[in-house]
Amino acid sequence: MTNRAQGSAEGDTTALRVLLLGIFVSAAGASLASIGFSLLAAQSGQSSLLAAVLAANLVPTVLFGLVGGHISDRYMAWWWWPASLVLAAVITLLMAITLDWVVIIAGCALISSCAALVGPVAHKLVAHYSANSARTGSQLAVVQGAAGVLGVAAGGMSFGAGALRTMLVIDAIAMLLLALVGVMLARQGALARDERPHKIQLTQGLRLLSSPRAFGSLGLLLIITTVTSTSLDDVSGIFALTRDLGLSPTQYGFASASWAVGIVAGSWLGSRITEKPLVYYPLVALPIGLAIGAVGLLQPGFTTIMVLFAAGGVGNGAFNALTNRVILSSVPEHQQGRAWAGFRWIVYVCLLSGYAVGAALGSQYALHLMAYGGSALVLCALANVLGRVVLARGGCE
Repeated sequence: MTNRAQGSAEGDTTALRVLLLGIFVSAAGASLASIGFSLLAAQSGQSSLLAAVLAANLVPTVLFGLVGGHISDRYMAWWWWPASLVLAAVITLLMAITLDWVVIIAGCALISSCAALVGPVAHKLVAHYSANSARTGSQLAVVQGAAGVLGVAAGGMSFGAGALRTMLVIDAIAMLLLALVGVMLARQGALARDERPHKIQLTQGLRLLSSPRAFGSLGLLLIITTVTSTSLDDVSGIFALTRDLGLSPTQYGFASASWAVGIVAGSWLGSRITEKPLVYYPLVALPIGLAIGAVGLLQPGFTTIMVLFAAGGVGNGAFNALTNRVILSSVPEHQQGRAWAGFRWIVYVCLLSGYAVGAALGSQYALHLMAYGGSALVLCALANVLGRVVLARGGCE
């Protein structure tokens, strides 16, 4: 490798590390704000406020996510993403100052809309500066998982200490830091554009994901089943574990933490899978379904739940790492925006569906929902394994 080429590779590695650090700080701040507002709504005793907060964070991505993917691939100027982060920081500061529910809900909706329309740029930059999709996919999954753990913990502690305003100000500062990273890295030429003349195709990202080169139809169905099953568990799990299985709040916290730690460990494990990621993809989904389904069907004690949740978290982390890797490695750089927007759109639609069902039935049928959701995921993973065996044999013939 020449000195110039080596310098370029080192520069890209440094840029990727800075970008991932910025994403980590911003994601932790977003998770902190989300859990803080959810606890604030729960404290008020008004379920409508909690539903409004969830809707404000999820619905804009469903409405604008596919549009954002198209814009980011075709028209995005380098400064749009940093500018949107500055706007989000200003809105967060307003929410911190007022803590008024009208401002909070409207602010969450505006920030989510900005993220849906402009957010795919972050993943386009990750793809641009990535030299190894397996390593980068794992690093991105670790960043996302660890940021979620830190954000939820910090949000819960800040709410309990009455320091929610302070933590929201910190969240705004995190957005400004990521905006600075965007100014440094999203320079002219770093964002590959799709210059081909064609009509607007908002579903292009979904087609990219379902193509045989990426996940295929079976793999896309596995993503849908996995996200729906885990979203059902998010809502119904707290009722199942604390009310039906008698876990104390402290034990519930430890069980949730074991899943979160498993996610971080599984994200690292995903980088060890260097060949044929799609072969292992349904296999790492199996522990997720088995963990959720076993709790619903077998109703085990606290120690067993800890073990099951740790295994499920490892599968969840590896699943996330392989998902990131497949998208980074199978989609051309000039179409990364559409692919990531399509993936996020699927995730948010499934989350909304799972949350709606869990909210309607979770308190009464919590264990049933965990049993059904986990079993459906196991069956879908096994169908993927069988389908890939059949396809492999067909290819040999």
